[in-house]
Amino acid sequence: MNIFVQAEEGYAYALGLVSGLRGKLLSGRDFESLAQAKGISDLLSQLEGTGYGARLKGLKHPFAYADVQTALDEAFLAAYVEVASAVPASDKAALDELMLGGWDVQNIKAVSRALRALAKDSDVLGVCFPKGRLEIPELRNLSDSSSYEEMPKKIRQPYSTLISDALARSSNQAEFEEGLDRGFMEGILSHSTPQMRKYVGLAVDALNIRAIVRCKMAGVEPDKHLLKGGHHMADNKLSQLLRQDLHGLAKFLEDTPYGKALHDLQSERQENRMFALERRLTQVVDSEVEYDSILNPHGISTVIAYVRAKEAEARKVRALVAGVWFGLPPDELKVMLG
Repeated sequence: MNIFVQAEEGYAYALGLVSGLRGKLLSGRDFESLAQAKGISDLLSQLEGTGYGARLKGLKHPFAYADVQTALDEAFLAAYVEVASAVPASDKAALDELMLGGWDVQNIKAVSRALRALAKDSDVLGVCFPKGRLEIPELRNLSDSSSYEEMPKKIRQPYSTLISDALARSSNQAEFEEGLDRGFMEGILSHSTPQMRKYVGLAVDALNIRAIVRCKMAGVEPDKHLLKGGHHMADNKLSQLLRQDLHGLAKFLEDTPYGKALHDLQSERQENRMFALERRLTQVVDSEVEYDSILNPHGISTVIAYVRAKEAEARKVRALVAGVWFGLPPDELKVMLG
């Protein structure tokens, strides 16, 4: 059977499921309405009619803020499990590794930032979202590290080695986080499936651009910090990109999807510049996957695009609940929600 026909048949159920679930995502108007809630009880009551309702209805009075966070996090994870279960077996393990493992790396970065800020009593549940394979008690244990060097001893494999390797190749937070991402992507590349190739290639592009910009800013050679397997920035294109100076990088990327990520980057505060670039590049990758899900609906991009949209929604819901819980007025909530 033709490989493209096989893909269409394999993802037919996933496409149907995602099409229905997309219709249930909260809209901008929904968030405007939720922001007008008259206190936390009213907000949670309104949310009971959404995909978060089943978990929120299980809350027992009196409940704490952490209980609400846990319920929302469980609702998001349940949404992921539902859609991931519709993915063909040939891609399911790779998808879980990419998404669940990626969220673990994201949460390790969040804990490391708290350590860097000497926030020993930071709210792990609050900064670690979405939850991947690492449970909250494991992340709390990691946050109890007395230093970066102790972190590998506070967490299980493969994350212990991932952290150790990233620490060995870094001298600051941005380099450490980039090292975590690079180590993680090396593992993903080693067992990526054909369906996953485009998304993984886009993620490699973003990681390589971050590495090149950081190295150019620091005046060091970026070659050893790069990965092969990019999508838009592969082989010859990557070689050309390496030859550009900082000003030339932005100009060279103008005609690629990544151009807007570097636009006006100098306006960001220097200490935040690399984190801002990472955020912008993530938005570009998400946009590219969303577009690919329209062009090729019978494929993994349809599932990934939905999961990323659901994650963005869940983050907004968490922020909204936090704002209402701590008494922010509706006007400030609207600004916070963008």
